Amino acid sequence: MSFQTDIEAITGSISSYTTEANSYLVEGVKFITKYVMNNMDIEPRLTQSSSKDNSTPTHSMTDVLKVCSVTRNDGTRNRECSEINSADRDNYADINSIYYTSKFDPVYYILDNTLNILPTPTASETASVVHITPDNSVSVSESTISNFPTELNRGVVLYASQQMLRKFLNVRNTTLTNLSTGLDDIDPPTGADLLTAVSYSGPGNDDVGGGASAGTVTNSTAVTATGKISLGSAPAYDGTISSSVDYTTATIGVDALLTLEDVEMASIALNKAQQQLSDFQTDIQNELNEFNEANTAYQANIQAELDKAQRDLQANIADAQNDLAAARETAQLATNVSIQNQAEKSQRLIQNAINTMQAIVADNQDNLAKYSADLNKYQAQVNEAVQEYQLSFQEVVQDYNWLAQQYQIVSQDLVTFLQPYIPIGVPNEVAADDRAS
Repeated sequence: MSFQTDIEAITGSISSYTTEANSYLVEGVKFITKYVMNNMDIEPRLTQSSSKDNSTPTHSMTDVLKVCSVTRNDGTRNRECSEINSADRDNYADINSIYYTSKFDPVYYILDNTLNILPTPTASETASVVHITPDNSVSVSESTISNFPTELNRGVVLYASQQMLRKFLNVRNTTLTNLSTGLDDIDPPTGADLLTAVSYSGPGNDDVGGGASAGTVTNSTAVTATGKISLGSAPAYDGTISSSVDYTTATIGVDALLTLEDVEMASIALNKAQQQLSDFQTDIQNELNEFNEANTAYQANIQAELDKAQRDLQANIADAQNDLAAARETAQLATNVSIQNQAEKSQRLIQNAINTMQAIVADNQDNLAKYSADLNKYQAQVNEAVQEYQLSFQEVVQDYNWLAQQYQIVSQDLVTFLQPYIPIGVPNEVAADDRAS
């Protein structure tokens, strides 16, 4: 089976992250190699030999984790090279120096990340560098690793799976912290200028007769709009909450602890995060409850405003109806044609005023009914958006927590897998230092 198949058996599909997985595999080979290379039973199985001659006398130390041995041929046999300090290299090459070394006592030194051998290898007197250099070309499509015991492959898979899970955690964390409530797309309806208030100017005594002559009658009967009644703004959902959740923050520290590979502390941090998540969810619900309560109170307030406006209108209508009755009586009793005509004209004006005010009553009721319907729709949209957000949030959290648990399991499996390979006499702290480096 390929490494991808082995990794996916632990993490699920990695088809969208094969580039990262390839990198994790390479890191895993290095990680496992550094961990076990001091075990004398394992070291020889990790080595490879590189021949050196006059055309390639030096060896690059790039990617080399350990130099196991260096030998140089003296024309008859291979002789082991001793390592020297690079600062002394000229002394060992100077034939007049007491430190001068010949092909019968060869040495090597490392300078500028390059291994050099003295005396310099020739075409006939070659050298050999036995080193441990992890395979950095391994990919998820392969199933073998160069210069690497097959039984260690499981450790590489566990390491790559661990890092893959961390990648998934980071992706989920980004999703978690970037979740949108969708409330930005929901605008509360405006309650400005929905209701009309009026003043009624009834006819004076002269307008309904009163013995006046036609020339002195003003007929000032009118209905005048005194302005619109503002109902204020509909309550908005306040998304500001006391709790916040971000798995990468120092307050929770999960990501930092995972980076340090402290499984136990990461577990404690995750439990702390669970409580914060609970508080976060509670705050979201509390804000929604407060919004619903505010909306209910607001609707009660606008109903009270309507009732007041309608009462004022009904009072004006009652005054107008009294005036209408008086004008009718005047018209019926009038003996003067001018006064009768004026009273009848006042009746028409008063009736028009009554009709206007009754139309405003109906219009106020209609406007408020439409506004109340818009408020109910707005409230339903806010409730739906918040509930969808809560559901999405919880789904991501559940997914994140599952991945975190898998991370801890895989991390523990990796520790268990490597335990038998800890070199005898090498404390765990040394192994930990190797991992950290």
